[in-house]
Amino acid sequence: MQTGETLLLILAAVTLFGALAQRIGLAEPIVWVLAGLALSLVPGLPEVDLNPDWVFLLVLLPLLHAQAWGTSWKEFRSHLRTISLLAVGLVLFTTAVVAWAAKLVVPDWPWAAALAFGAIVSPPDALAVSAIAGRLRLPRRIVTILEGESLVNDATGLVAYRLALGAVASGSFALSDAAGDFLFVAVGGIAVGLIVGFGIAAIFRRVKDASIAIALSLVAPYLAYLLAERCHVSGVLAVVAEGIVLGTLASEVLSATARLEGFGFWQMVVFILNGVAFLVIGLQLPSVTSEVCKDESWATLVLDAGVVIAAAIAARNVWMILSGLCYRALHSMHLAMHRPLPWRHTAVIGWAGMRGDVSLAAASALPRASSDTPGFPCRELIVFMTFAVILGTLVVQGTSMPWFIRKLGVATDGVEEEEREREARVATATAAFGHVKALAKSGQFLATSTSVVAAEYADRVRHLHQGRATLLGEAGDDVMHVQGTAQLRREGLKIERDTRLHLLKKHLIERETLLKLERELDLEETRLLGSMRNGN
Repeated sequence: MQTGETLLLILAAVTLFGALAQRIGLAEPIVWVLAGLALSLVPGLPEVDLNPDWVFLLVLLPLLHAQAWGTSWKEFRSHLRTISLLAVGLVLFTTAVVAWAAKLVVPDWPWAAALAFGAIVSPPDALAVSAIAGRLRLPRRIVTILEGESLVNDATGLVAYRLALGAVASGSFALSDAAGDFLFVAVGGIAVGLIVGFGIAAIFRRVKDASIAIALSLVAPYLAYLLAERCHVSGVLAVVAEGIVLGTLASEVLSATARLEGFGFWQMVVFILNGVAFLVIGLQLPSVTSEVCKDESWATLVLDAGVVIAAAIAARNVWMILSGLCYRALHSMHLAMHRPLPWRHTAVIGWAGMRGDVSLAAASALPRASSDTPGFPCRELIVFMTFAVILGTLVVQGTSMPWFIRKLGVATDGVEEEEREREARVATATAAFGHVKALAKSGQFLATSTSVVAAEYADRVRHLHQGRATLLGEAGDDVMHVQGTAQLRREGLKIERDTRLHLLKKHLIERETLLKLERELDLEETRLLGSMRNGN
């Protein structure tokens, strides 16, 4: 089968099984992995050999960029302590625990190889966590912590992975040098990402064409990553930093058309790349197991993999329990400013440890044996164990997560979020109504235009107070041909946009609510611009 036919088959399977996942109510990554495993058993289908460079460049970078774009910096900063403990402390702790477990079941592994394996499987996957958490009605605080952790922990795991590779090559390891290298790589990566992010944002301000702006948003993660790698700092953190900067400034530097078209474009990109990534994990598993089964029995492999999977899951939960107890003790002694997380929230975060493509790519990138070099010690077994941890955590934790959340009673009913959204709509409509009334007194617009638009805002505020939100433009469409009315509505939209940004800065609404309401404004502004161009 040709490469083009294989790619077409993968894309068709991504679409089909994505629809199936939505139909049966399971998270897409779980269904895609299991579907890939099932398809790999079909006779005649070609084996898929994943190039790790393709995973990072073609799949992970745009997905990390998209997730960072939707992350609120204010929410991220407000939970920075918890996120840092998870993304750095927990990753290093898991690396040590998993390395110990691997050494326990396979005593022949060198310690450096065991630590490399621990670093490979230590960071939970951003794609899996966000995809599964996004389907569940979790409190915003939990979602922010999980998404923030998944954005940063890849960098920690990959730095630890590179240090372990260096230890294997040199035969020595210095903790002080490793700590200094980690700090340089992390800070340097963030600095590069900030430079790229603000640079692209400055270009966005001058770009009027939506297609060019969307193309620039696609170039941004690659530019940040490659520039950071050239500087020998963290490319992953560079992508995260530029994504957060551009997402934060998007409301100010992009046109309404660019935001609307970009939203649809990135939704499609995320869906396809997510599907391809997880489907390929399942497709590759049989070829990996066939290599390992030449030297080990299935029973031994399954038992060893079970021990490693249990260690990876246990390490995260033990860390959450111990860190929670320590923080509660510090809070009781008035040595900690913020209130500790409720134990139910801690339990959910501890159970959300699904692994995915980053682990797969890192394992696949281990040096192979050749005529000139012996290759990485126990490479095939490490790759198999990595697949086992990915599959085990996705299936065990991913499928049980909804039941676990319901059992703990953590899921929200959405009433509080809906109330805050309604209050934001009232505040913005009221501000726009006041602005339109002021313009009416100034004499800049015809009295008929100001009366129509003012009546629309007054009607919307009245309906919102009654609990029934209406969109701008539902009333008075018969006078949309009046040019002054269209311009006046644009003035109102500008005030609404400014008011909603103000509410976000004052922490009165979440970024998720802002983006939802902003899309409504963008739709209305795009419609008004089309009406004004057509003279209707």
